[in-house]
Amino acid sequence: MAEDLVSKIDGLSISSKNQSTETGLVYDERMMKHESTSEHPECPVRIQRIYTALEEAGIVARCKRVPAREATREELLSVHGEDYLDTLKKTEGKSDSELERIEFNSVYLTGHSHKCALLSAGSVVDLTRLVWQGDLANGMAVVRPPGHHAERDTAMGFCFFNNVAVAAELAVKKWGAKRVVIFDWDVHHGNGSQNMFEESNNVMYISMHRYMNGCFYPPGKTGNPLNVGVGEGAGYNINVGWNHYNVTDGDVMAAMHFVLLPVISEFGPDLVIVSSGFDAARGDPLGNCALSPELFGWMTHMLRLYAGGKIVLALEGGYNLNSISEASVMCMKSLLGDVLPSPPPLQPCSEAIQAVYRTLNALSPFWTCLGSLKTQMAMLAPLLDTPTKSPHTPRVIQQPTSASKPLTRSAAKAASKVTPEDSSLPLGCIGVIDSSSDPRMESLADAAKAQGEENVTMYAVQPLPTCPHVRNLSKMNPDELEIDAKAPCGVCQHTPENWLCLHCYKVLCSRYVNKHMVDHFNETNHCLAVSYSDLSVWCFACDSYINSRNVDLYPYVSELHKAKFGHL
Repeated sequence: MAEDLVSKIDGLSISSKNQSTETGLVYDERMMKHESTSEHPECPVRIQRIYTALEEAGIVARCKRVPAREATREELLSVHGEDYLDTLKKTEGKSDSELERIEFNSVYLTGHSHKCALLSAGSVVDLTRLVWQGDLANGMAVVRPPGHHAERDTAMGFCFFNNVAVAAELAVKKWGAKRVVIFDWDVHHGNGSQNMFEESNNVMYISMHRYMNGCFYPPGKTGNPLNVGVGEGAGYNINVGWNHYNVTDGDVMAAMHFVLLPVISEFGPDLVIVSSGFDAARGDPLGNCALSPELFGWMTHMLRLYAGGKIVLALEGGYNLNSISEASVMCMKSLLGDVLPSPPPLQPCSEAIQAVYRTLNALSPFWTCLGSLKTQMAMLAPLLDTPTKSPHTPRVIQQPTSASKPLTRSAAKAASKVTPEDSSLPLGCIGVIDSSSDPRMESLADAAKAQGEENVTMYAVQPLPTCPHVRNLSKMNPDELEIDAKAPCGVCQHTPENWLCLHCYKVLCSRYVNKHMVDHFNETNHCLAVSYSDLSVWCFACDSYINSRNVDLYPYVSELHKAKFGHL
């Protein structure tokens, strides 16, 4: 099977009939004005670092620059509601205290957020229109804030307007496209995009994401492989939901080979739009996957096979600054027609085979191409019934040393001490992956090396190895700590975005919901809490994430991990 996966890439050819050969690129520093008052993974430097990497690779000079512009109200109304647009418009120029009254799920608001979101959406729309018209062959929009979590009437998951959904809807309703594919390779399921098109047979939504049986963000069953669409849209909604850590290139290529490429081919799109999140790349603090930068280039190459090569990539998530830069370079090289590194032999793990089979089984009633592939996968039946630990679990090394340039911190953070046992990979947080035994990781390894030599910060958010407040925690007795991973906030009964206080074990909602954990800290001085969403540890006194593999914190994190996923 490894040979089959490789041959699928090697055999691709690109059609460029009757269209421009130029690649478009959108980037505008004005989108950096959307910035949180505290450290946040969706930070302005993300797009700046990507653009710098593209410049250094000589890619910007080879592209046609497309000016960023704000989306119009009419364009946004194609997928969003009027009241919601009015609510966001009223946030312009408001102070932080005024904006605190507006509550969204996992979103921070500033007086600049609305304008930046308009630029992000409008830029994706214009780039997509130019590609559709043939004025450009393809293109990439390096934009923020992202969009695929945004619902019709609410913001969530760092997203305000659903950029790719607006572009896809306009392509079908205004520009004459008959069949559009939205391919979402962000590590988080694009709930907003799915919900906007679940009844459509003109727009096919495809997502590969960590699902973890409904426990990964966004929580619930939205990314379940059984969600195949509704009514006329049945069969046009495709979810590959991973239930394991360290998803590899081989896992993704199995999904492409057995399900996604055959269905796309049968669908026959005339436009492909990619929700291009890079948080499944190695080293991402939220994704905990192991995809190489090269894989994103290979996927781009494969998708160019369809729609006469009319493909647009729009940035979504991705919070390891080196990973998103390297992956963006690979994607742009593919769009420009450059020769990519040849993929090595790839082999999916048993958990990946199970995930792909679940998707194939759910979709097989709708697509004739899947009948024979289902038979092929049945030959792998022994793997389907024997889940094992992924053979591709990467080794990890310690956090960047003091030679690495940290982000600006408060004086309290300077009190932290680095010890060897504190410096390994934190669950749900940030680590550096050892690439010494894997030649495919040379580019990322070089970037990590450059981080130490040139004092380049590698992460959008970099946790402290420890903090002076950890010593104030009482020694935990696992037998006395009963954790309900689905417990609501003890004050407002809200379930998403909750935290567990490590001092008194109360469950309270985050600063992005009703701020009851923040209130709890202000009232009790209980400063350490662990997130139910991604198992990260936050210290309110230090105003920073703390390495959750700290010898004193790890027992709490591991107990929450077992309560949430049933295993370590």
